[in-house]
Amino acid sequence: MKIPYAFIAAFLAQALTSAWALSGAGDGEASIFRLAETYYEEKEYYHAITETMRLQFLYPKGEFHGRSLILQGKAYWRGGNRSAALDSMNRCFEKYREKKEGEEALLLAGHIRLLADSPYYAHRTFLTYDYLYPKGALSEDVQYEKCVAMALIGELDDARAAIAAHKSSWKSSTYESRLTNLEKLIDNEKNRGKKSLPAALAGSAVLPGFGHFYAGRWEAGLATLATNAVLIFLAWDGYRDGDMLRMVLFGVAELSFYQHSLFSAARNVQIYNSRESFNRKVMMGYSTRF
Repeated sequence: MKIPYAFIAAFLAQALTSAWALSGAGDGEASIFRLAETYYEEKEYYHAITETMRLQFLYPKGEFHGRSLILQGKAYWRGGNRSAALDSMNRCFEKYREKKEGEEALLLAGHIRLLADSPYYAHRTFLTYDYLYPKGALSEDVQYEKCVAMALIGELDDARAAIAAHKSSWKSSTYESRLTNLEKLIDNEKNRGKKSLPAALAGSAVLPGFGHFYAGRWEAGLATLATNAVLIFLAWDGYRDGDMLRMVLFGVAELSFYQHSLFSAARNVQIYNSRESFNRKVMMGYSTRF
């Protein structure tokens, strides 16, 4: 019988991690919270969640209860459970809204909504923070997050104004470089010209591939133009040779590709005019807080 050395090693490592976390942390609630933190730092998110649940069950009014809800929300997010992460943050906010844990949980709830591609609800969350904590300790963080949310919603002028207000309020902001980059993205997006859908369709009807060229997709436009040209030639060649089967076969294929080129031209213009590329660039400069 083979000895499962990998299993034994993993078990011993887990036991040592637990023993180290419990040592020096005291008994009771503090030790459980420290163990949960250790699991989180070790990326053992399932165990981190179970330890926070144990703490919340044993110490519903304990000193670390609020912090355990925040840690639980972070672990849920890292573990891939978005709804549970948001629920933990909301429960912490509702229970501790008069304390620093509630203030932090509200910020993180908005942050999670931004990460989960819900900028509208994230913005509403940050507005709630402004109303409840007009001079909150996390105002600088919230105002930065709000700038990002407004940019993603499409309120570019308001986002630009919010960036200017942020720079005015915090002269040496930790977000200065990120806000400057966001400002450039907003300016580029505002100055980017939109493409005309009727023009793309009319041009593509005369010259297949025109709509792709028009939207800046040169390779796709060349491929479309070449494919249609080859099929037209093959259909004409069949007609010239009196081969009706070849003419019909390639003629039907060309008609299909021609129709697809019109549809594709319209789709490319819609993508060009949308904010998908802008939103991706905004999120590239945005990082997770935990």
